Amino acid sequence: MKYVTTHYLYAIILLILFGYAYVADAAELSIETSSVEPYTGDEIVVTIFAQSEEPLNAAGATLTYPHDKLELKEIRDGGSRIHFWIQKEEVEPGAFTFSGITTGGFSGPKSNLISLVFVVREPGEIPLTLRDASLLRNDGEASNALTMVRNKILTSNPGEDNREVQYTVDEEIPEYFAPEIVRNETIHDGAPVLVFATQDKGSGMSHYEVREGWFAFFKPAESPYILEDAKLRKTIYVKAVDLHGNERIVMLPATNPLPAWWYAVYILGTFAVIAAILYVVRNLWRVWQKR
Repeated sequence: MKYVTTHYLYAIILLILFGYAYVADAAELSIETSSVEPYTGDEIVVTIFAQSEEPLNAAGATLTYPHDKLELKEIRDGGSRIHFWIQKEEVEPGAFTFSGITTGGFSGPKSNLISLVFVVREPGEIPLTLRDASLLRNDGEASNALTMVRNKILTSNPGEDNREVQYTVDEEIPEYFAPEIVRNETIHDGAPVLVFATQDKGSGMSHYEVREGWFAFFKPAESPYILEDAKLRKTIYVKAVDLHGNERIVMLPATNPLPAWWYAVYILGTFAVIAAILYVVRNLWRVWQKR
C-alpha cells in the first residue's frame, strides 16, 4: 500500500512539474472589446493582446469579422509593444492583417499589440476570429511560441444609426525618440541611412517627416530614410505626428558640421548677391524713367 501511495505521489509531482513547464512556455493571443452587446451605430474598440512568460520579439495575425456588421474606422497603435510595423491594413473586406517586430523583446500577462475602432452597422452575432497567428520568440531563431488563440463573439442589438458616439480626445504629443544614422554595405550600398521610431500612447502614430538643414522643408518620410546630405554636414530634424495631429520634433546635430567661417562667407555672399540684384534693378528703373 505504501509502495502504491509513493508512486501516486511521484505521478502527481510529475504532473505538476509538466503542467508548470507548459504554463511557463505558453504564449497566447486574445481579443478584448469595449462592449460585448453593442447597439447598431455604436463605436466599439477591439484590442488584441499577447500573453507570454518568455520574451517575444515579433507578432502577427489576421483578424476576421463580418464586414456587413462592422465597419473599420480607425487603427490605434498607441502603447503597442510593437515598435516597427511590417503591415497593418485591411487586406480585404472583413479581414485586417497586422505584423511587426520590437526591439529587446517583450513578455508579460497582457501586452497590447493593436486596437481597432469599428462602427456597428447591423444587429446580430459578430464573430471575431484570429487566423494565421504567430508570436515569435526572442531566441535568435524566431521560433513560434504561440500555443493558444482566444477568439470572441459579440451580439449587436438593434438601435439608432445616429447614436451619439463618445470620441476620445488625444492631446498628448508622441513620446520622445532619438534618431540614428547607420551605414551598412547591404543597405542602399552603404549610403547613410536615418532610422527612427516612436510611439503615441493616445491615438497612435500617423506619419513622420524629415528636414535636412535650416533652410529646407519637411518631407514625408519612412524609416529607414536615405539622407540627401551624404556628407552629413546638415542638422537633421524629424517630426513625428500622431493620428490626432499632435507633433513632436527632435533634432539630430550634424555629424560633420561645416566650420563657422563657412556660414559667415555664405551670409556675406548672400548679401552681396542681393545687393547686386538691387543695384541692377535700381539702374534699370532709372533708365526706364528717362524714356
